[in-house]
Amino acid sequence: MHLLGFGATGYVAQGGDLGSAIASYIAAGDPACRMVHLNMLCMVPPEGVDVVADIANGVYRDAEVRSLRAAKEITTRGLAYAALQDTKPATAGYVVGSNPVSLLACYYSSQWCYRRSLSEGVRTSEWLATVRAPIGYTWFEGEAPMSPKKWLDRLGMAKWYSTNAKGGHFAALEQPEDFWGHVTAFINEF
Repeated sequence: MHLLGFGATGYVAQGGDLGSAIASYIAAGDPACRMVHLNMLCMVPPEGVDVVADIANGVYRDAEVRSLRAAKEITTRGLAYAALQDTKPATAGYVVGSNPVSLLACYYSSQWCYRRSLSEGVRTSEWLATVRAPIGYTWFEGEAPMSPKKWLDRLGMAKWYSTNAKGGHFAALEQPEDFWGHVTAFINEF
């Protein structure tokens, strides 16, 4: 970003999916990054949180409960392709590249199922703790990997939080006006 001229004036990093980790990493390592806005924030529950009991006790909003259940479903039944890529990436490449139907099946599953995946092993709170810039988070309610506001408040991670009823994993494509509205609202608040 410095070579582009943003070193002196500063800049805002924004990311979703893998970009959320990249934007956070940039913000942790570059003081010129003044803020970071994320629209995907996967994390395991903070220590001491019993999600099942909290759901039974009405701690979460209905949309959060749906997302937590969808994420659990994907982590228990929908990550076989990720495991194949992790252990035998060449095999996955041969299968996907063998014919157009294979490619279509792979593309469809990434557009439909992958948007709901959740990595149980991600310790987001650990790497976000190194970010000194204010963090904003917008949860588009069609995105299953989400972090309830109560978790973020408990960990003191996000300084700004919003939700959007429409949109999901590809929020910038699905709801571009809403997406940009959340980003600019975060920037304007800080």
